[in-house]
Amino acid sequence: MTPIILLAILSILVERKVDTYRLASRWVSCQKNKYPSKHLDPPAMTLLLDYHWPGNVRELRNPMEKLVVMIDGEVITPGDVCRILRIEDVPLEGVFRPLKEVREEFEREYILGLL
Repeated sequence: MTPIILLAILSILVERKVDTYRLASRWVSCQKNKYPSKHLDPPAMTLLLDYHWPGNVRELRNPMEKLVVMIDGEVITPGDVCRILRIEDVPLEGVFRPLKEVREEFEREYILGLL
């Protein structure tokens, strides 16, 4: 019976997205005794769930601990996840807003503030 349980725990994360969500959330919350409390932004969690994890739960724990230790704010953002996982080709839709759109919004608000 034990080998079956062991296989379920050590199966690859790509096949177990629900477990990825639970483990990521749990490891972030477990660190609140050592470090300031943090939580995952929903788009950051989406990146973690969509990431092609090369192995089992051990592959998830290390980046989660790095996120908790290295991020200054209370919210772990998609940008933080990308830096820790070294993801460069993240689609902008649904996660980040294009620079042009952000710049136009800033310029509009700045000009309206001057008027």
